[in-house]
Amino acid sequence: MEKTTKALILSNHQIDDLLLYSLETAFDFDVTIVRNWDQLIDNLVEEQYSLVVCNFANDEKLFMLAREYFLTVDRNYLLVFIHPSPSDTAENNDIHYVPIDKLPLSLNKLIIYFFKRDDDSKVFGYSKIMVKTLMRFTELPFPVFLKLNSRYLKVLSVGDVFYTSDVDKYSQKGIERLYINKAVGNWVLVEIHRRMKYILNNPDQQISVPPPPEDFDGNITDQMLKTAEDDGEFETSATTTTAPVTEDTVEETEQRLNVPSSPPLLQENAGNVFILEETHVVEIKNYLKNIVHVVKKNPEISKLLKMLKISRDSSDYYFSHIGTLINISIAIAMNLEWRTEKTIEKLVYACYFHDVGLSEKPELAKIKNEEDMVLQNISDEEIQLIHDHPSKAATLIKNIKEFPEDVYVIVEQHHELPDGTGFPRGLNSNRITPMATVFIVAHDLVDYLIDFQDWDIQTYLQERESIFTGSNFRKVLLSLKNIKISANDLIVQDSQKT
Repeated sequence: MEKTTKALILSNHQIDDLLLYSLETAFDFDVTIVRNWDQLIDNLVEEQYSLVVCNFANDEKLFMLAREYFLTVDRNYLLVFIHPSPSDTAENNDIHYVPIDKLPLSLNKLIIYFFKRDDDSKVFGYSKIMVKTLMRFTELPFPVFLKLNSRYLKVLSVGDVFYTSDVDKYSQKGIERLYINKAVGNWVLVEIHRRMKYILNNPDQQISVPPPPEDFDGNITDQMLKTAEDDGEFETSATTTTAPVTEDTVEETEQRLNVPSSPPLLQENAGNVFILEETHVVEIKNYLKNIVHVVKKNPEISKLLKMLKISRDSSDYYFSHIGTLINISIAIAMNLEWRTEKTIEKLVYACYFHDVGLSEKPELAKIKNEEDMVLQNISDEEIQLIHDHPSKAATLIKNIKEFPEDVYVIVEQHHELPDGTGFPRGLNSNRITPMATVFIVAHDLVDYLIDFQDWDIQTYLQERESIFTGSNFRKVLLSLKNIKISANDLIVQDSQKT
């Protein structure tokens, strides 16, 4: 059969984009995809195709209709049916059957039998990938390019995270496809093949694909095919990488979110540890349990959490900072009688993700203000990154609909100060929201505790009275006066009891 370039796919299934990716990576087909039977017939009448692929998934009625139709018409193209149970169908009249869970390599092997390829075309140059397909990966296992006339401009790197907002950005510009290196594309085809059963069984879960080994030359070897066919090997690795959502115990929830019931020591020999009354601890544990399920079910929130690369080492700044920030901000909210689930939820999300804009250089999270920037002697680029990170984080959060309402506002304002000397917008006290006010003071107190081993809450309050001015800030400082220090512990009392 002489090779031509047009291919037609009939599919209205969750793996549509992977079918396109397979044909556009491994072959030079100009692929058209249609969603229903009438569109398929119209295209067959209007165009000449060399390959027609029909993915019936679980639509048995459409499968029977198509088989009856194609058995009665003259065809000059390769016809492939993708069917859940091809073993129940007999090869007849040149209709070829491929099991859906054996995609994409079983389909490619069949096509190769009929269509010759120039060997160089397999591994050199670039191949197309649909923009929405990039959402399937927890992190990109390849660089991604935008084609500008005859040039290819790299727009994404290995390890980058791709968001729904990125899909929307390219869609608004009319861009449906980007480009990847063809050799790397072949590697990803094998990895997708190994994960196909998992993809079918977990349509809302993303997959983690490692970059190709350095010695990979772009060719899919017999050994790679054999490994890819080993379903048992993948089932183990897949469930380890992105397991379906299961019910966590409270202890597992705390472990996952790095927030124990008593926060970690702020420094070695830091002295007192900030704790909450047991009734508050139980409430927080329940809130965290709900939140962790939302995080696990939402791939974009999981991506943000992964970007932070938080270490559970108690000496890690992020770990100490976030764990204690959650504890203190919630304690303040409860003393202010802001104890609804929505309030606590917003604060926990803000605590975790407020510095995601610094994921490129997490060490800069320790820098609090302009004075620190001068003392640390950081570069102009780093100064700009610090100034921009609240807005950058807020934009990421705002574009994920599953985040609680207004979390992005807290995040964007977390470095503002009541006298207007903060950043990024230089807001004064009457323009900073009450929730952001709680967060700003809690954030400042955490840094104070970390900076001063022999800290004292009364000294802190005295020093901050001239800084945190305005009615909302004064209310927060007043709530901190309800904190009482015992010999060993710092205990937040319920405001009703003081």
